[in-house]
Amino acid sequence: MPFQPGHKLSPGRKKGSKNAKTLLLEEIWEAEALHVPKKIAALLEDKSIKPVEKLRACIELMDFLYPRRKAVDHTMGGPNGGPIEFSVLTEEQVKSMARAMLEDEKNESRNSV
Repeated sequence: MPFQPGHKLSPGRKKGSKNAKTLLLEEIWEAEALHVPKKIAALLEDKSIKPVEKLRACIELMDFLYPRRKAVDHTMGGPNGGPIEFSVLTEEQVKSMARAMLEDEKNESRNSV
């Protein structure tokens, strides 16, 4: 049966979890001793490779160590979800909003630990 929009059978993978192909690739890399940090170190020590080529290779390999991050949307907005117009806010309102944003960041960092 084809996928039916709105079904409730499976919520899917948790956000941020790796899919089956990624997990399989990681297993293969570990079994074949393809450790990216060791490859980078070996590249940097190899005197037969030009510095420019070393840099290019390291930049490309870094994506495997530190994946590129996506932008994070903010949750605080102005009236009706639009942008915040600071020119029409009082100094106390701006301070209150800043305190609320700092408090949200503290709560998020506590929850992520």
